[in-house]
Amino acid sequence: MIESIIFIDIQGFNCSFGYIPKELAIYDGIRCSNYLFKPPFRKNILSIDDKKVVNWAEEYHGIDWESGYIKLTKINDILQTILKNYQSPKVYVKGNEKINFLKKILAECCISSIPIGQEPKLSRFKKIPECYFHKNINPWHCALANVKLLYNYKNCY
Repeated sequence: MIESIIFIDIQGFNCSFGYIPKELAIYDGIRCSNYLFKPPFRKNILSIDDKKVVNWAEEYHGIDWESGYIKLTKINDILQTILKNYQSPKVYVKGNEKINFLKKILAECCISSIPIGQEPKLSRFKKIPECYFHKNINPWHCALANVKLLYNYKNCY
């Protein structure tokens, strides 16, 4: 078992169906995992208002609704499988929405946000993302880039 602090970032879509994860990244300072999920249903099922939100998020994150290679139903298994390798993992995320989402899946883990006042504004870091899921070059919208930035920020400050 590995004792460690783990950083998780989830990028996704907020719509009337709730929060729908699209990209998941996990980083402990050594090992890194990155996943892109298939949508739970076709985009044409969304309401007009939800389509506007999804279209905006697609442009903002650079990931299309229809892209992905893993069924969204696998997110729980992925998180459980990875985190079972750690002894008493301390999970850090940025933002309450992500904390609430993860607490439903990882009830036994200690999940925290980077303390208020210490949260880095990731958009000020100019670095090209390391993953190939994104069609734009906004590095602070990439879950993989975010977990590495959060890890470095937390460990440096």
